[in-house]
Amino acid sequence: MSSDSNIVSAMGLCNSIHMEADGISRLDLPLDVFPQTVQKLILDLAAYENYNVEFTIAALLSAAATALGNAMQIAVKGCWTCSPSLYILLVGRAGLGKTPPLNFAYRPIREHDDTAAKKFKEEWDEWQRRMAEGKKKPDGGTDDPCRPRLSKPSLPISPRRPCSTYTRTICAA
Repeated sequence: MSSDSNIVSAMGLCNSIHMEADGISRLDLPLDVFPQTVQKLILDLAAYENYNVEFTIAALLSAAATALGNAMQIAVKGCWTCSPSLYILLVGRAGLGKTPPLNFAYRPIREHDDTAAKKFKEEWDEWQRRMAEGKKKPDGGTDDPCRPRLSKPSLPISPRRPCSTYTRTICAA
């Protein structure tokens, strides 16, 4: 093993053994295209949470594309670039385990969006309070601070929010 390409890390070896033992290597999934930490995550979710490997991979890829949004561009050819849009459809009978991997993959994005919404609500309430106080000045002038703006959510569709509130998917850093 003198060549760097033949050196296998301990995590890589564990992932390979884990894939072989669980029969994942027979699924014709190129799990080795992912970094070893992502491989370990996928394999651990399959082993400990009983997540379907295919659904987990699809959910993680979709969440990564959603998080990137329009912040990154893919150089297709020459000057032709496009956003990393990825549309997925998980197909399976009821109870097969499609939702848990999606919930796991999108949890950080939803938490980010919820935090941004709470911050906006606080800024909005403060702005409304300042506007109400400004109109009460004896000289008739108003203190018009900058109106707060809510950045568009990272998640295009959420069961907690109606679809009509979304215009496009972007991720605010």
